[in-house]
Amino acid sequence: MIFGDAFSRNQDVGTGGAGTVVSTNVVDLGSELSDYGTGSPVIAEAHVGTAFAGGTSVQFKLRDSADNSTFADLVTSEAFAIADLPAGAVVQLTLPKGHRRYLRMEYVKVGTTTAGTVSAGLTGKR
Repeated sequence: MIFGDAFSRNQDVGTGGAGTVVSTNVVDLGSELSDYGTGSPVIAEAHVGTAFAGGTSVQFKLRDSADNSTFADLVTSEAFAIADLPAGAVVQLTLPKGHRRYLRMEYVKVGTTTAGTVSAGLTGKR
């Protein structure tokens, strides 16, 4: 798995208890209302490196922004039970048409997690 546009690379999102962890990087698509996602789907993929431990669930959010400051939810996954996020698990979110220029991922943890890493980015496969 290699992402040209990476939100996270082996980012530790599991330690630090419950709450929301913002991806290390923001992807700049270069223009407002980019045509990414038109034609062949563009997928935001999150790959679990180190399995999550503790807590009850993790939800993955793809968020967009016009100004790289104020972000809003674009696509939100289901809340995955910790048991469903072992090392090697993959979560995919399809990038919709009509999104704004800047994209980032957020990882929403419920309960006190003690471990879990994620690598996430954009890819053209599903």
